[in-house]
Amino acid sequence: MMIAAAADSNGKPTLVLPLLTFFTIAVVVRRSSRSELDANSWRLGAFGLGTAMAGFVLLALGLPLHHPVVTATFVLTYPLSLWSLYGFVRVRSVAPLLENLIDGLIFACLGGAGLAQWMLHTEFAASSNGWPRFVNVLFPMLGALMVGALVTLGSLCRWRFPPLIKLMLGSQLLFLLSDLLPLFENRVHVILGFGPRFAAAGYFGVVLATRQSETWPAMSGHARSRYRTIAATVPLGAALAFVSIPGVFVLARLCAVVAIVLVVLRLCLAYDRVRISADLHREARTDDLTGLPNRRALREHLEQMVRSDVPFTFFLLDLDEFKEVNDSLGHDAGDQLLRTVAARLIRAPSGLTSGVDLFRLGGDEFAAILREPELAQQLAQRIVTLVHVPVLIEGVRIDQRLSIGSADFPSDAKHGGDLMRLADTSMYRAKQLHSNYEPHNNANVDPYGSLRLASIVRDALENGDFELHYQPQISLRDGSVVGIEALFRLSSGGQPLPANAVIHAAAATGLLGRLTDAVIERGIQQLSELHRFRPGLVLSLNVSEQDLSEGRLTERIFPILKKYKVASSNLCIEVTEESLLHNPDAAARTVDDLRAAGIAVSMDDFGVGFSSLTNLRVLAVDELKIDRSFVTGLVGDPRTEALVVSIVELARRLGAKVMIEGVEQLDEVTMARSLGIDLIQGYVFARPMPFHEIEGWLRSFTPTFLTASVDAESESVGADA
Repeated sequence: MMIAAAADSNGKPTLVLPLLTFFTIAVVVRRSSRSELDANSWRLGAFGLGTAMAGFVLLALGLPLHHPVVTATFVLTYPLSLWSLYGFVRVRSVAPLLENLIDGLIFACLGGAGLAQWMLHTEFAASSNGWPRFVNVLFPMLGALMVGALVTLGSLCRWRFPPLIKLMLGSQLLFLLSDLLPLFENRVHVILGFGPRFAAAGYFGVVLATRQSETWPAMSGHARSRYRTIAATVPLGAALAFVSIPGVFVLARLCAVVAIVLVVLRLCLAYDRVRISADLHREARTDDLTGLPNRRALREHLEQMVRSDVPFTFFLLDLDEFKEVNDSLGHDAGDQLLRTVAARLIRAPSGLTSGVDLFRLGGDEFAAILREPELAQQLAQRIVTLVHVPVLIEGVRIDQRLSIGSADFPSDAKHGGDLMRLADTSMYRAKQLHSNYEPHNNANVDPYGSLRLASIVRDALENGDFELHYQPQISLRDGSVVGIEALFRLSSGGQPLPANAVIHAAAATGLLGRLTDAVIERGIQQLSELHRFRPGLVLSLNVSEQDLSEGRLTERIFPILKKYKVASSNLCIEVTEESLLHNPDAAARTVDDLRAAGIAVSMDDFGVGFSSLTNLRVLAVDELKIDRSFVTGLVGDPRTEALVVSIVELARRLGAKVMIEGVEQLDEVTMARSLGIDLIQGYVFARPMPFHEIEGWLRSFTPTFLTASVDAESESVGADA
């Protein structure tokens, strides 16, 4: 009804249109006061509508549309509206919207030029001349600019416009029609008043837009980072045609000139963005300290080399004892040494070959790719010689050594990752043999040796690709499950790897601390899950000599206990006699710290060493875990029985419990119970099982062995009688 009443029978705007404009301003201002995200955009929209309202007031006062002041008020509506629409998208996207907006304006200017030429040529505006004629054509062109710019912003929404932008776009199309249709009416001499009525419908569209949610689908994110020359050629050629072809009206030429300026600006922005992108790309692939390409650049280059299918040798270089330089002279000295080594590596191929690419992988690791594999031995020797030349840093002479490993493509491996792994293994072999350089040799690859396992362990730690298996520990007093021992398990190619070999490899390559931390966290996390139905269950974990000697084990454990809300009394750390030999004083302090923090300590493999009693004199432990070698003679061997009885009596005097492991027979359980052993662990109850099985086992376990033990004891008493 209001839309129909927006024009009278002569097609002139009525008071309905300014009243509707005023109502729209009020609604937009109200929305701006309540919006959390788009307040500024709604305010700008209100200002734009306000200038239109001012134009209607001036028209009501008798000024014509082509009066400069009236024209200016209506023209000002367009940039304010465009700025408002730009703001709606800007707060929802991290993309460089300016490029999108300029793209829209370029094509809108070309469309405006074409529209102006067509309208003037077909005399749609012929009813007036000079300035009035210019005004009649100006507003349709501005409407075309608004629609073009708004449509281009939609590319950031993947052309799936949210309702708010749909309504705004629809309103702009209606405003464009409100400027065009009066010209058609004048042309055919039929006045229907479509112009004011479409304008009224446009204001209704803005009112409906204020009812839409601020929540939009995720934006696509990025405008084109490159503006290809061919993309600029089409609009630039069209604009030049408008400027140069005879018979084009001045207004159309003016739009074309603006389009040319915008194309030039867009090309400048694109060039600047490409330059910035190239700088970021280079910086992301360059080591800041040495200026050499970094690990990311190496991986990309390896992929290119592999795809080219040209033979090459890959070197991995690691400085020996570099940590001592950092620890004794400081990191600045270490950085200076790394820069010196990098400079010498750059000079190494000089006079030998130009086909070498150098990289710094991080820390004290470097890499090189040699495109002439037959020169590998010579290049490695030259690198060793140059790096070995002493360097003076802060008055201290440093005789730096390094170890190099290499692997050949395609004879040793056909993938970049495999080449790096094989070279890594060869490099650690060079460290072990103190030979400076070791090329890959299949004869030296032990599938269960520390050299090959080192890279497997590193990958497992980075990806979390390891398991903990758990073996229950049973109380011989009441048959309850009081604890579980966590045992590290690692597989490669579907085959389990020997745990001792894995631990040895981790120790040889400086990964043992990380391995321990990973096992502790995984074990405590899974223990917290078992506590949901079995509270009080104790987890036993094995630690290494390094963990005991460094003196920070308690500090490493406590944050993990706190993270998973597990009490320290639910953790038991198992130590072996071997782990106490290297630094007994530091180990003793660590054990004391653990016990003071409420964490139990168990002496594992007790009885197999020569200094077990000496260790007990120095260390206070909560549990003695009798080695499985005693189990073999536990039944039927009086000497073994006497030794076990002595251990039990010793433990009682020291206030410790006794556990025996490796039990496989029920009669061994009976004997252990009769000798006063507190806890038992072995295959007789359960083999070590993965976490997804231990829960079911804990729920279903019943201590039937106690009944069997009582029956066995009764039979023994009857036989004696």
